[in-house]
Amino acid sequence: MLGLILPYHRIVTADGRLGGYGASGAAAKRRLLALEGVRCR
Repeated sequence: MLGLILPYHRIVTADGRLGGYGASGAAAKRRLLALEGVRCR
């Protein structure tokens, strides 16, 4: 069996939106992605 590890802040909705990020919300998710150089809608 192979486990897949995917950081939760990288998961987006089916239509490309950010979605939530637990209690921290989409703003925290957007900041984490920005630190990695990812541009978000």
